Amino acid sequence: MTGQRAHPQYHRVHPARHPPVRHVAQPSKRLQAIKEKALKKLIFYGAVIIIILLLYYFLQDRVLALINKNYYTALAFNHMTAEIAGRTLLGLFYASFFGSLFFIMIPVELLFGYYLLEGYSPFLVAVFVITATTIGMIINYGIGRLIGKGLLKLILKQKFTVASKRIEKYGSLVVFFGNVIIFPMEAVAVVLGAVKFPFKKYLILTFFGRVIKFWILIYFSGYLIRFFS
Repeated sequence: MTGQRAHPQYHRVHPARHPPVRHVAQPSKRLQAIKEKALKKLIFYGAVIIIILLLYYFLQDRVLALINKNYYTALAFNHMTAEIAGRTLLGLFYASFFGSLFFIMIPVELLFGYYLLEGYSPFLVAVFVITATTIGMIINYGIGRLIGKGLLKLILKQKFTVASKRIEKYGSLVVFFGNVIIFPMEAVAVVLGAVKFPFKKYLILTFFGRVIKFWILIYFSGYLIRFFS
């Protein structure tokens, strides 16, 4: 009986397929990138403040002369400066209002702490600051609407495109938390107006964001008084 010799069967072994290796940035590099971005922002806002101060220093005489040309503007200006110098609650209102305008941007949290040291009620100080800054934020929004998307895009270029995309995606969160934390929300409000973010939503989120911010500051007012003193 003749039998056929069985030939062993060989199976082709395919090399294991490994997923492509993704190069993940090292934590140190990420941290360095975040630091560089934060430093650039700090330099930018510092430069803006310095420019405003320089303009005020060199142009204050001309601005005062222009104000004093009209009886009513001179009367209003003298009234506001007297109230601010007298550290009254009305003066706080004026200082907070002008400080909330995007081309001035005075940290109102410092005003809050300063007036606490003057012995005013934290609740009253918060009410005046919230009211004044909310009005200022409405004006910032309105200026953005007047300037329009096209002109603002021409001025800010790529920065406007990036800001617009973030607002479209996270608009409500930006408005709310931007008013809760210490953040240059005054400048962002101009962009919000230019892209026609819903005004009613903007106003509600701005107001309640600031209410929460100053509620937190009132809660820690005792610590703030000890810190500033």
